[in-house]
Amino acid sequence: MAVLRIMIMITGIIVIPLVLGYGFMPSEEKEARGLLAWNLGLLLLWAMFLVICLPLTLLGKGFSEVMVGYGSLTGGALMISSFRIWRGREHSKKNTRIKEVSEVSGLSYLFWGIAAALLIIQLVLVIYLAYEEGDDAYYVAIVTSSRFSDKLYTIYPYTGFTTGLTVRYAMAPFPVWIALLARISGLSGAATAHVVMPLLIIPMAYGIYYLIGKKLLKDISGEKSWHLPFYMILVELLVIFGGYSTYSRENFLLVRAGQGKAVLANIIIPILLYLLMLVFEKLEAGKSTGVLIWFWLAVVLAAGCLCSTLGSFLLCILLGLGVFCGAIAYRRWRLLIGLLPCMILPAAIVALYLKLQG
Repeated sequence: MAVLRIMIMITGIIVIPLVLGYGFMPSEEKEARGLLAWNLGLLLLWAMFLVICLPLTLLGKGFSEVMVGYGSLTGGALMISSFRIWRGREHSKKNTRIKEVSEVSGLSYLFWGIAAALLIIQLVLVIYLAYEEGDDAYYVAIVTSSRFSDKLYTIYPYTGFTTGLTVRYAMAPFPVWIALLARISGLSGAATAHVVMPLLIIPMAYGIYYLIGKKLLKDISGEKSWHLPFYMILVELLVIFGGYSTYSRENFLLVRAGQGKAVLANIIIPILLYLLMLVFEKLEAGKSTGVLIWFWLAVVLAAGCLCSTLGSFLLCILLGLGVFCGAIAYRRWRLLIGLLPCMILPAAIVALYLKLQG
């Protein structure tokens, strides 16, 4: 039974995201396709969950209705993605190329070994030295109450009594997604939040930092270069010794991985910067940005709204500044047109939040 639960969880957080990511990945992006596909697929799952969960929560629907709607939307997205993957394979057969195998230096192997060891140490310690963070009394209780009561944000977590809709937290229902993972796998809400989520979020964060590192170091990294693994070691050391404050990004990653605030700081914002780097690369080469880049930017903003109410405000500002700087630097004012569709959902959530709070 335990093996079955683990397999279900692996399917939900690895297999399904990979299929979704591969199906909608920008065709020009060839670096670390599997890693990028996994990250993008999870972001797409979060965005789709927000689109289903938030309206149903505000309409007073239950957790079971959210599961049905989310499952249907995910199934449709998997069908479309599988079809796109099949078409891509048929096209690639006609344009097969022989890949050259690059040689790696001994120093690179050493640094990659150190980086892998540091990652394993973090994953082991974050499970065996799990810290009982104060906010868990609210967020884990939301996971548990959503799973067993079928009610969404109408049960006060500290007492278990019925209350009115808690708008502030209902607008960012990331704990409900954790509750969904717990329900379909059969694991408890606490185990999913404190064991599964760190094992998911920490590798996901380092995967994004790896992708950013490949972009930043591509001009100085050769076939035998040690720069990229050394960069990863430095990033990991910054995280390990980043507990200088309770509210630091590093502390959130190691201690609060099951909370949406940690995901916003360590996943959403870095991958938004990575996608902006892809946009600037195309602008530098004089190419069109393409529709898929804007699609993923919109997905990232929607996923950020799922994680935190602050994400709705902050991500719009970050994306707006990034695109505006690109439009000025490259004199491509049409970028501002592509910016508008990305902000429709976050702007609507902000307006709705202010109306309900007022």
